[in-house]
Amino acid sequence: MAATLNRRGLISACGAILAFALPVTAEETPAPAKAPETPAPPAPPLPLILKKFAADVFNLDQFTLEIPLDDDGDGVSDVVKMPLLRNFEDPAFFHINKLGEAIVFRTRRGDARMEGATHPRCEMRELKKGTEEPAAWSTTDGKVHNFSTTLAFTRVPEDGTPVTAVSVWGESGEVLAVRHEKGKVVMSRVGMEPFLLEESYIVGTPFEFMILLDKGRVRLLRDTNQIAEWPLEAEGLHFRIGVVYEAESPESGDPKSTAEVTIWKLYLTHK
Repeated sequence: MAATLNRRGLISACGAILAFALPVTAEETPAPAKAPETPAPPAPPLPLILKKFAADVFNLDQFTLEIPLDDDGDGVSDVVKMPLLRNFEDPAFFHINKLGEAIVFRTRRGDARMEGATHPRCEMRELKKGTEEPAAWSTTDGKVHNFSTTLAFTRVPEDGTPVTAVSVWGESGEVLAVRHEKGKVVMSRVGMEPFLLEESYIVGTPFEFMILLDKGRVRLLRDTNQIAEWPLEAEGLHFRIGVVYEAESPESGDPKSTAEVTIWKLYLTHK
């Protein structure tokens, strides 16, 4: 029996409708395209703290600076005081290092010397806080006088001439000093043998130490460990920090021979 096609199905010869469903394949609707992600804005750069002068590295308010230069022509080296010291630098003898983290002190054998001094120097001297008067404390005044530093002898004379970086002076003169002498670093002590700090020192190597003066004594520490103690009763004391070229005869020898000390850390209190 023949059948004919109708839109609703097949019609048989007897007129019956044979219903069936035509499969319908639905067209897949493409997903909408995602908008391109906008990258997050870069984080703002950290603020730069530009360090141009030594006073940007350390607080120099309680110091004066003896420089190896006779700029006013009076025959003796000059002194730089606050407020000029706050923004003072000279690439020849007093400036910060390239990384802006340390002070460089430099002097030459033939440089100008301060009045009454034998040796040229670029050296800071401690003042009484808030004044222009030299500091004058004692080892028996009931306070702990604390000085700690990290420094390096970055240039020394080839002939082994002593170079001083740190010293304490009082009414009777120098009572202690940290020096480079012929490949060694020693602490000179008034009335006593020098104390050896570095036996085979490599020029340019930073090293640290702390000096405590109290109760009529001196204590020397390395890496927070006390390594020496000795008695000292002295008055009118103050610290000096920088570089001193201690040639016995500064007029002889190469006047351009140079000594240099670089200081990364400087901490000084009286409590």
